[in-house]
Amino acid sequence: MRKYLLFVLTCTLLMNIASAQPQWQKQNPPTKDDLHDVYFLNDYMGWVYTYGTGQLIHTSNGGKTWQVQAQLDSLYFEQIQFVDKNHGWLCGERGFVYKTKNGGKHWIDVSPAFKERIIESFSWSSKDKPKGWYVLFYAMHFFNTEKGFIAGGKFQPSGKNGTQNMQFLFLQTENGGKSWIQNDQAPATFLYNTFFLNPSLGYASGDRYIYRTTDKGKTWISVYEDESPKKSQIRGLYFLNSQVGFAVSFSGKFIKTTDGAKTWTELKITENQLRGVLFINENNGFIVGDSNKEKGVLHQTSDGGKTWQTVNENYPDLHRIRPSDNKIWIVGKNGTVLVRNKN
Repeated sequence: MRKYLLFVLTCTLLMNIASAQPQWQKQNPPTKDDLHDVYFLNDYMGWVYTYGTGQLIHTSNGGKTWQVQAQLDSLYFEQIQFVDKNHGWLCGERGFVYKTKNGGKHWIDVSPAFKERIIESFSWSSKDKPKGWYVLFYAMHFFNTEKGFIAGGKFQPSGKNGTQNMQFLFLQTENGGKSWIQNDQAPATFLYNTFFLNPSLGYASGDRYIYRTTDKGKTWISVYEDESPKKSQIRGLYFLNSQVGFAVSFSGKFIKTTDGAKTWTELKITENQLRGVLFINENNGFIVGDSNKEKGVLHQTSDGGKTWQTVNENYPDLHRIRPSDNKIWIVGKNGTVLVRNKN
């Protein structure tokens, strides 16, 4: 009888411990459209946007309620950033860059000017393409209300599913987007994401490479190259400090450095495309991605990335993971917003 009681007490204790662990909570934004990025200034004030339908959705109470704050046509935005409660930017496809000065209520078009820029929608599968330059901005970082940069590329559509004359873009502004200047010392590749530890030290990821800057993005050096035969987009970046950093790629790789990007280790964890990575500390971290080849879009580790476990196989594709002061936020397809406490 004593053994039985001891067994029951042990099981109850383990269940209580498990239930005490932070759990992912699904929120209810007013949309079922795909959500592509999320940005929180603190645990309460945050923004998400729909991918392709141009809605900006805002919360001021930590996700208890959400409301559509602005409608920006049916645009495919890639990144959002706010530097304070009033000033923020959006960038994405067709070369659009928008800026707000009142917390997202109204947006100003501050897109760089290009001759023959294609701004209308068209079918990539059709044989007939519009003439001109199709512009995309995937990476963006602003240091304050005036200084920042956007990065991507422009190309001329041609033929069926074809492109030609690709040119890489890295544009900097000193006046909040009123004017833009091309930085020819930037990486000659398409950049997808950035991560800055302080105003000077930052990293950027692109096709196959990770780059580092120590002068606010004026000059960059390559610190990692994916040498696998298949070219892969490195989409997710996250650094805990000047020594420890992480990345993930569309080839399903988890990439890690513990010596300030001097050396990197690689681990293939899935056949799926991976899009985002975030670590709470050197041991506990999370990865999000697509379910394009197998089940599992949210993974976690408790040993610094040596091993990974799938959290939930029923989530749809997850596009981005970002922290606030004490919480972690994830957005993805079908209006998915997930949140949990860091600890």
